Amino acid sequence: MTLERTDTPAGYNAWLAELKIQIREARLRASLAVNAELIGLYWRIGRDILERQERNGWGARGSVQRMGGSCRVGRPLVLVGMWLKPVAQP
Repeated sequence: MTLERTDTPAGYNAWLAELKIQIREARLRASLAVNAELIGLYWRIGRDILERQERNGWGARGSVQRMGGSCRVGRPLVLVGMWLKPVAQP
């Protein structure tokens, strides 16, 4: 049985509009949380690299560039919309 617009219960359209707002707001909160977490991660990685450069002389022999290449090995993840998705390998 298919409902036609005339069969819509009272208050349905208002409820649906509110539901869509809640979904949009939840998606926004989720994306902000992801961004905050990634910024923290990148900051910690940068701090760790600087400490290793100072302590162990990293960078003098291309170790930072090597690390960048090593991070790309395997199945890197990219942000697609709000989800992390493995990148297809050639």
